[in-house]
Amino acid sequence: MTDDVNSWLRGFTGAATADAPLLLLCPHAGAGATAYRGLAAALVRELEAYPAAGDSPAEVVVAHYPGRQDRSSIPAPGTVLGYAQGLLPETEDRIRAAAEPRPITILGHSMGGLIAYELARLLRRRALPVRLLVVSATHPPQLTEAVPQHPTDDEGLLEHLAGLEGTGVEVLRNPEVLSVVLPALKADYAAFDSYADDDSGSLDVPVLALGGWDDPGVTPAALRGWGARTTGPLNVVMFAGDHFFIKNAVGPVAARVAEEVDVLCR
Repeated sequence: MTDDVNSWLRGFTGAATADAPLLLLCPHAGAGATAYRGLAAALVRELEAYPAAGDSPAEVVVAHYPGRQDRSSIPAPGTVLGYAQGLLPETEDRIRAAAEPRPITILGHSMGGLIAYELARLLRRRALPVRLLVVSATHPPQLTEAVPQHPTDDEGLLEHLAGLEGTGVEVLRNPEVLSVVLPALKADYAAFDSYADDDSGSLDVPVLALGGWDDPGVTPAALRGWGARTTGPLNVVMFAGDHFFIKNAVGPVAARVAEEVDVLCR
């Protein structure tokens, strides 16, 4: 896999065989692939403990959306579905890299959860195997209309960022960093805020919904709403922390996902 500016996928876990377990991570709004390097590495380590998941080290790739970092000159898609459609060709190539299509596990956090969901739907429409959808701190599609719209001006976005557990003080105090982060965040939020549930059918894959106990927006009740979006089983697992609980729970999250993948591989 090449990490050129036109590539939607980034790999941080080294070489993997064509038949290795395949996982894709979809970052939250404003984030690039490097923000999920630690989780990718943790997933590889955790999956090594489960022989049923495969004899080869897992291949974990991370979505790297346009409009940020080395892809800042490429316009971001205007819709959540557009992000999923952008990811589709390279994802399909990875699935088809082996003699038989490899089942993929897709994990998305916050807005990334909706992108992961839409990508899973696109893959299933092509009869490609999706082993597991993991949605983290993500409202199910039927509840997104109730989510407040995000600020569109810089001042409002800064206030919004200041209230998010996952935003470091060093980011908010660094004008140079903000000049890079804010355009990507605006583009991602615009796509998220325009998202509309088309209610065009459920998935047929297992869903693992993760949340933070102190997240005031995405509650356990909201996460249980994912049960209406799949005919497969739903498991809801809560962790200590706020909306960005995943930042401080990399190990526990990776362990829980690896455990779920192992069960589904048996």
